Amino acid sequence: MSATDFFSTPLVKRLRTEECWLTRDRKVGTPKQLQFACAGKIVIPDRPELDGFLTEERYLDPTLPTEHCTKRIGPAMRCYRFLFEFANQVILCW
Repeated sequence: MSATDFFSTPLVKRLRTEECWLTRDRKVGTPKQLQFACAGKIVIPDRPELDGFLTEERYLDPTLPTEHCTKRIGPAMRCYRFLFEFANQVILCW
C-alpha cells in the first residue's frame, strides 16, 4: 500500500459513510447549531428549480461550493443528484 493510499482510503471511506457533510438543516430553537449528514442522504439539485422539494437535511449548506461538489465530490462520495428526464419527470440518480 502506497503512502497516499494509506491516507486516502480511510479518508474516502469516512467521507462516504459518516455524518460529516454540513447541511442546511438547523436544530429547532438553536439556529446556529449546525447539522451534518452522511453523503448517502445528501441530494444535489441539477437545476435551481429543483431546490426545495425535500427537507433541509437533504441539501448541502449553501456555504459549501455546490458546483464543485456536483461535478467531482458528489459522485465520488455517492451523493444523490436531482435530474430532469423525459416529460419533466424528476428522478434521482448516481
